[in-house]
Amino acid sequence: MTDALQLLTAHIRENEDSLVDQVIHAASDTGYFQYTPALTRAWRESVLGLNTDLCAALSAWADLPPIIAEADYQTEPYCQFALETGRRHRARGVTLGLFLGLIKHFRACYLDLVRECPLPEHEHTRAQRFVERFFDRAELAVCADWDRPDKDEVIADLTAKNRLLANEKDKYLTLFESIRDPAFVLDVAGKVENLNAAAWRLLGIETDSGEAYYCPQGELPERKRIDAFFSGQGLEDDTTITLETAQGRRSFEVHRRAVLETGSKYSGSLLVLSDVTAHLRALAETEQANRAKSAFLATVSHEIRTPLNGILGAVRLLGRDQLTQEQQSYVTAIARSGERLQTLIDNVLDYSRIEAGKLALDAGPFNLREILDNVMAIMSPRAKELGLGLVLDAPDVSTAIVRGDSCKLQQVLLNLVGNALKFGDQGDVRLGLRRLEGTVVRFEVEDCGPGIAAEERERLFLPFTQLHRASPARDRARGSGSGLGLAICQHLTRIMGGRIGVDPARSRGSIFWLEIALPPAGEPAAPACPVVDVPQPSRPLSLLLVEDDEVNQLVACGLLECAGHSVTIAGNGADAIDALKTQSQPGFDVVVLDIRLPDMDGFEVAARIRELTDWRMPIVAVTAHVARSEIKRRDTIDALLIKPFDPQELQRTLANLTNPGARVRFLDRSVICEHLEQLGVARTERIVSAFERVCSVSLAELDDGPEPQPATIAAVAHRLRGAANGLGLRHLARQAAKVELAATQFASADLLGLLGDLKGSALRSQRVLESAWRAMVLPRASANDS
Repeated sequence: MTDALQLLTAHIRENEDSLVDQVIHAASDTGYFQYTPALTRAWRESVLGLNTDLCAALSAWADLPPIIAEADYQTEPYCQFALETGRRHRARGVTLGLFLGLIKHFRACYLDLVRECPLPEHEHTRAQRFVERFFDRAELAVCADWDRPDKDEVIADLTAKNRLLANEKDKYLTLFESIRDPAFVLDVAGKVENLNAAAWRLLGIETDSGEAYYCPQGELPERKRIDAFFSGQGLEDDTTITLETAQGRRSFEVHRRAVLETGSKYSGSLLVLSDVTAHLRALAETEQANRAKSAFLATVSHEIRTPLNGILGAVRLLGRDQLTQEQQSYVTAIARSGERLQTLIDNVLDYSRIEAGKLALDAGPFNLREILDNVMAIMSPRAKELGLGLVLDAPDVSTAIVRGDSCKLQQVLLNLVGNALKFGDQGDVRLGLRRLEGTVVRFEVEDCGPGIAAEERERLFLPFTQLHRASPARDRARGSGSGLGLAICQHLTRIMGGRIGVDPARSRGSIFWLEIALPPAGEPAAPACPVVDVPQPSRPLSLLLVEDDEVNQLVACGLLECAGHSVTIAGNGADAIDALKTQSQPGFDVVVLDIRLPDMDGFEVAARIRELTDWRMPIVAVTAHVARSEIKRRDTIDALLIKPFDPQELQRTLANLTNPGARVRFLDRSVICEHLEQLGVARTERIVSAFERVCSVSLAELDDGPEPQPATIAAVAHRLRGAANGLGLRHLARQAAKVELAATQFASADLLGLLGDLKGSALRSQRVLESAWRAMVLPRASANDS
């Protein structure tokens, strides 16, 4: 074979896919497609067969001899594929003229391919002549063979072919009829052409198997009933529709696929309906059960936390008195039992929220050193009490600001250190930190206990699992738990995109480790959660306490009065309103309001207080309810305390609300976090975009043209207030509420200044929201990618 023919052979083999596409398009454009198989695979087999014969001829001949009269081309080896293909087409009823016409299109496509081959000019001419003579031989062989068989042979061959086709048709028809789900064949306009037995049953129509297939085209029985069945329904793929069927109202998942074919001979689609009625009913029942569970947990939480708040508060007050050693031991025992009960309740509620998918990632900038200092400060007294050392081993930590969920990270570390202290014997508990590759940080908590067996380590992070690594007496002295702590740690770690595990220590004990990515943050850090240094109010305060439980009244009064504040008690909402109306000047500084009151809802009381005080008086909501999200969305509430709360938490809250320079924070991230968990990123992003539009339109209304009328201002402020509350933009909601109140009361003297404050708050809120949104979504996207 010459170099030119070798190059041509390689060119033909490399362009087989292109040849297949060209031949299909040529046949489709010229009307031959309806007489040939529709699947691409059949066309590829034809190209591969011709390529094999052509390349064999190129290998054997430098140039094919011209056509001569005496030659019998039916016996030539390079014509055998064309002969077999012609016989198959003849058996299907294709005429010789149609087959030769199709061969002409194959010839043209091969000649086009030769012209594209990078050959010298004189070699191009020889290559084209070679291909022309190859197809001449193939056509002559087919023509000579076409009329050779006798009639009996042809009839027998056709009979066998027809029997095979009939069997194949029956097989696929049987498969279609046997599909368990209702299946419909639709034409290109969406009209039903065929349907299986399950579909007939769905319509409540009694027919024989294969009824639709053997009907004259377009003459299905009960055609009007079939067409009306899908009337008004969207039949897009992967959607859910509800239909009135012979079995009643049912819900279906729609699975619709276009018919797989190469050309335009067959069109339309296959529609399969999967009955999901029972599945949707089960989902609804599950959601109802979850709602009932949440309501039950909320009620139980309130009923337990309210007396627990009284117990712990009374014990703290009692502990301030001069007690004998025996009395002090009793007080300590009560306090520890109450704290253990509080931890148990918190763990059960946390695990319930995890199961319901209610815990969201709240990523933000924070100081890593501050987190470690908080853990050491909180746990050091407990270590000292147990006679153990608590050592911080973190040479790699710095004051650099990183991004992550500081509260969840601190909760995990506190749990791990608490467990290490519980199971320690003698020696030190080590809290370590070191940096790994990239932004990954590894935390280690090494205890001085007896260690954990390998088979026990495998089930350690399962819920309700407890390992007794100390003696029973030591377990009783240090307290047991619910067996949920490590399971919660594992879930929190996964939410943060990290890993958690346990390894045996080198000498004795165990090392619990946590690895999490904490990238650098490009913005100032938020305070760690919680802050160890507790700020105090700068002056004694006059407080209105709205609380119906007598024990909690006693406890709250005692804690507040011990801190130097004066307290007025209101046992219900009506008494609170009366106390505000009759207060002597300078009046109350803060209202501490229980959300559950016997006569009216706490939110209603807060709204009445706002009307009476022109939004000037801070309101601290106190609740034992676990559904905190609803409270956080209310712009009438400045701060939230969950029972049982400690005196430091109460003092910090009062200081944040009353000290000079104290301000309402611009954004409560937890509101967006809850949207992300319940609605997903896409829908939450639409809420954020909607707020930006509302904000821009509202500012334009306030700035456009002459000074707006009070009614317009009130409407705009009301709109902004609702949009801001929906995303936790507290400062903007507060400013909008002030403007709305001033506009409805026609307080024109205050309105101009309030409008300026509102515009400034709106512009800043847009910037804060944009920055927070980027910070909260990017970590989730990274976690999904990984």
